[in-house]
Amino acid sequence: MRLSRRTGTLSALFMAAAFALTGCASGGGTAEAGGDAAADGLTTIRIQNNHTAGRDMIYRLEPDGRGERIQLGSIAAGQTQTFSQPVPAGAYWIVAGSDAGDVRSDRMNLQGPSEISWVMGANRLTVRRR
Repeated sequence: MRLSRRTGTLSALFMAAAFALTGCASGGGTAEAGGDAAADGLTTIRIQNNHTAGRDMIYRLEPDGRGERIQLGSIAAGQTQTFSQPVPAGAYWIVAGSDAGDVRSDRMNLQGPSEISWVMGANRLTVRRR
């Protein structure tokens, strides 16, 4: 089935709105959270959106296998943002979605509150447990 460019754009806008509403309804990630996230049992995820596509992207943590996706939020092209979320132990990818498709980080294993940093342009992922 072939979709027109307009239908694809509308679908992307609808998807972005759905992600935004999901984040709001569930408490979502908080950008540049204050306080000590480790003391709260939260994982901090710092993402630099310097991907070569130069697009605004919507981010989520996607589990390897069972589990629910964790919506993080959106980051404008060329910007960096930090989110704090409770993340259950397990294996995950960070997935960035745009109307051009998805970009996925390397796989990571989390065993508790951690600090994650992903520089998209270099595809450099670092994970440090607190």
